[in-house]
Amino acid sequence: MNTQERSFYNNVTGFNHQTITGVIRKLGRQHKKSIELQVELGKELRTAKEWYNSEDAQTQMDDAGITYNSICEFFQSVAGGRKKSACYKLIKSANNVDANENAINEFVTACDEAEENGESPKRNIEAFNKFCTSGEAEVRESEETESEEAEESESEENQSEDGTKFSFSMKATNGEIGACIRLDKDHNILAEDGTASSIILAMTNYLNSKGFALTPIEE
Repeated sequence: MNTQERSFYNNVTGFNHQTITGVIRKLGRQHKKSIELQVELGKELRTAKEWYNSEDAQTQMDDAGITYNSICEFFQSVAGGRKKSACYKLIKSANNVDANENAINEFVTACDEAEENGESPKRNIEAFNKFCTSGEAEVRESEETESEEAEESESEENQSEDGTKFSFSMKATNGEIGACIRLDKDHNILAEDGTASSIILAMTNYLNSKGFALTPIEE
């Protein structure tokens, strides 16, 4: 986040960026990230997402000269570099707790019981969300270690280390739909926002503007 953004968000009333930053710092100091803190972060990001999607937010950002091509870039700025997919998992966890206020305690109990049975349960946020749907603790495969799981979780959160090889984004202007996409070196999609057709159309129009003779897709 640059100085302009930081100054802007310190005065925004639609969500509390300082609270988001505080929770992220607490999580950063933990070896094993608590579900409670991740749910707390999910609640704050949900509020931020609702603010970002409001007309009032767009007006405030335009007036301040703050521009994001999509919510992917917004999350990257306000959520400590987290990808959109990671933020949505956190938001989902907050929704799950709203639906069942005992969800965290039930999840911890299920994991403890799995350990007592000689199993190795996953305690990350994705496993929590799965538990809220199935009611069963997710256990690691025999060859999967806790450190490997932690590395996968860290990679999911860290935008700068996610292996992005190619990215393209288009701002939503003049009635067009904004879109963004990021691919790794094997052309796997790491994150996307917007329909596939709008992304391809935007890329085609951009390349044509640079002198490439490509045929636009039909929507």
